[in-house]
Amino acid sequence: MSVLDLPDNFPMQEVDFRLETNTRTSASPFNRATQTTELQGARWRAEIKLAVATRKQIAPVQAFLLKLRGQAGRFWFGDPMGIEPLGAAGGLPLVNGAGQTGRVLITNGWTPNATVLMAGDYFQVGDELKMVTDDVTSDGSGNASISFEPVLRAAPAHGASILFRNTKCKMRLVDDSQAGWQVDVAGFYAISISAMEVNDI
Repeated sequence: MSVLDLPDNFPMQEVDFRLETNTRTSASPFNRATQTTELQGARWRAEIKLAVATRKQIAPVQAFLLKLRGQAGRFWFGDPMGIEPLGAAGGLPLVNGAGQTGRVLITNGWTPNATVLMAGDYFQVGDELKMVTDDVTSDGSGNASISFEPVLRAAPAHGASILFRNTKCKMRLVDDSQAGWQVDVAGFYAISISAMEVNDI
């Protein structure tokens, strides 16, 4: 199944967008000292509340939800207020070097000598969505290292594009009961959707 785009004029009213990390904490029964272990598998989550809408306005959303077929479908989604970076973000940035993993990415192709991304900006490489954790300044040749969260799941290819506008990740519905809606006696509809980032195997 292909990854779907949201319907045009998707009537969002409110979005709770957050990163869900994956940690385990154990406590000693003797002195309550704790140990926390960080594991792989951090993922983005979204709670999407749509504006109250008429039948005509909501029909494309209903069809979109049914096309997802519960948890089977995939769709693109990102922070709706993070579509434009705060940094200058000029140039045509690319991954500079194969085999990169972790929380720092070496890149090139930026506008030289500029603060190209700022802490809190998003970028996308492949289908992975990341948030910049420190301001990123390019050197005189347009090279820059980006610190970010969450950790890369897979090493991007050398020369892979770095997207910094309209960034998204691949998501699915959290369960098979999300394709529902409420309608009042006046004929106005309301829909709330819960979704999470998915790393398909």
